[in-house]
Amino acid sequence: MSAIATAVPPLPGSIHYFAELYAPAPRRALLRAVHALEAEVRASLKAELDHGVAHVRLEWWAQEAERTAAGAPAHPLVAELGTYAGAARLGAALSDWVLAARAELAGDLLAPEVRAVHAAHAVAARFALIAALLGADPAAARAAARTDVEALAAAPQAPLRPLLVWTMLELARARRGDPAPPERPATTRRGTFGDNWHAWRAARAADAGRAHQLLRKLQP
Repeated sequence: MSAIATAVPPLPGSIHYFAELYAPAPRRALLRAVHALEAEVRASLKAELDHGVAHVRLEWWAQEAERTAAGAPAHPLVAELGTYAGAARLGAALSDWVLAARAELAGDLLAPEVRAVHAAHAVAARFALIAALLGADPAAARAAARTDVEALAAAPQAPLRPLLVWTMLELARARRGDPAPPERPATTRRGTFGDNWHAWRAARAADAGRAHQLLRKLQP
């Protein structure tokens, strides 16, 4: 059976769910596969996992990033997803995810600004990878990840609709102080209603080429 087809569906109400909901139907399984793959890498950060084991797991994924870039991945999901995303782009995304996970695992041994840079690179890599799978511009997707409204104003926004929905929801959650990560639904009933509203508005705005205006309003 296809590794992509067996990826677990996102939780209803999560940012992953809304991004998939507003993606073109033929591409939704690919978004799900990206979420599943990133979760595989980040599973090394589980609190119950021995620190040494976590490092061994992340070293395996670092090697998998190199194998992927060379066109010889070992993981079934990586191999299948690479046929859609391209070996070089997928390998680069895996590498950025591993670096971010290692920085997070290091905790206070690294300066907060260093961890923040690695985390931002991981998000940008995810958005660029998803954009490639959607047939959208990866550079514009990186602008969406940075919430660079000026760059987005000059870019075609409709192909980026799932990513603009994602960005809108993260900004909305940050504004109301909701700590729920992208793979989880909002923590309150009011937040759930708000996420539905913001996702719908972001999708319509993206199709109209004015999502940057909504994002500007939600920026700190």
